[in-house]
Amino acid sequence: MKLTQDQIDSFNRDGFVIVEKLISADQVERLKIEVDRVAQRALEMDRDSGGFNFEKSGDDPLDAAARIKAAGVLRKIQGIAEQSEAFGELARSSKVLDVVKSLIGPDISLHSNKLMFKPARYGSAKPWHQDYAYWREADPVQISVWIAIDEATPENGCVQFIPESHRLK
Repeated sequence: MKLTQDQIDSFNRDGFVIVEKLISADQVERLKIEVDRVAQRALEMDRDSGGFNFEKSGDDPLDAAARIKAAGVLRKIQGIAEQSEAFGELARSSKVLDVVKSLIGPDISLHSNKLMFKPARYGSAKPWHQDYAYWREADPVQISVWIAIDEATPENGCVQFIPESHRLK
């Protein structure tokens, strides 16, 4: 799926573009089933391990020594595309790659990938930030692709973007 010139212009102006229905409802349902399957591994864990990161007591997600809030309450799974064939296929899909190519050209490599959770009653805050702040050591021609597999609304704490904030230094 190539982007239109209007979508590319929007991305260049605002720093983001919303591409609706990039993946089918059937694919979303398959991914939800896969999330449940992969997350089952977390039920036996009592600390961060193998890319599985938990919500912690004290809401400090970086404190690997902190006790987890509750069994199986995940914050994220790092490297989900390597842990799940379904997510790997999504990361390599022509639909996703064509969108990325439309924005940065054909020289694409996957920097990182993760599955983020927002568990009700357990989720620690994620303050406003620019993803590039985490990539200072990497080539600056990078973008984030964020795909919601659950309903994402302002009321339930969806990702929000500040237009033109990518121009701030």
